[in-house]
Parts: sequence; C-alpha cells; structure tokens
Amino acid sequence: MRETISPLIDLLRVTLERGVAAGQFRSGSDPLDLYVTLVGMGYYIVANRFTVQPFTGRNYAEQRHQESISTMHIDMLLSYLRPVVAPVERRA
Repeated sequence: MRETISPLIDLLRVTLERGVAAGQFRSGSDPLDLYVTLVGMGYYIVANRFTVQPFTGRNYAEQRHQESISTMHIDMLLSYLRPVVAPVERRA
C-alpha cells in the first residue's frame, strides 16, 4: 500500500522543498501530513454531502458550493504553507 502513494508523497516533498528554496513556503512541513490533510479536506465533503445537507441546508453537490469550499481549502493550505514572518518592532 505504501508504494501506491509514495510517488505522490515524493512529489509533495519536492514541491515543498522547491517552495522553501524559493521563499514561498515555510520549512518543516511534512509531506505525508500534507497529503493526509489534502485527502481529508477533499474526502469529507464528498463522502458526507448527503448527510451534511440535512443539518446545514447547504447542498455541497452544487457547483457554487464546491467552488466555495475548494477556494477556502486552498486559502487555508496556503496560509499554513506560507513562511512565518517575524513581527516588525516599532521604535518609539
């Protein structure tokens, strides 16, 4: 089973390393943790779309809701991956 996802994990590792080298990603992100997070974000809304709707009144099978949640997921992931910027000290 590990061999099934290892090429993807390797691709994520290389992507993270390139992002760190370019100053676009923070260091220390684990590619396997990122993979599990990506799968979880995508899977939950698809697998639970029929049970989520009765509780929320929102149909995540609709294109506009899929686009909305996808945009939010991307924003969340990029916020996590961005380098941490130290606060600038202000002089009085």
